[in-house]
Amino acid sequence: MHLNVNWRQSCALVGTVLKYLAVAMLVPLFVAVVYGNDVDVFLGSVVITAGLGVALERSADVDDLGTEEAILFVALAWVGVSVGGAVPYLL
Repeated sequence: MHLNVNWRQSCALVGTVLKYLAVAMLVPLFVAVVYGNDVDVFLGSVVITAGLGVALERSADVDDLGTEEAILFVALAWVGVSVGGAVPYLL
């Protein structure tokens, strides 16, 4: 059995998910600004996540996804969101 998976389409969709994650990361950034906490960590997290998302999104045009691409997209999206959510802790 030979699977022909277009991994660039899946990665491009993961980039879209990471861009939306970066938008959600603006909430803790706003809270840090309101309470006068260190905003560098949250701002860096938003920039890193959004930059990676835009780079991945531009890697390919997304056409209709097949079953293999959809399964790969879901797996990569879980990993990408987990890593993106860990960036503030790493910084």
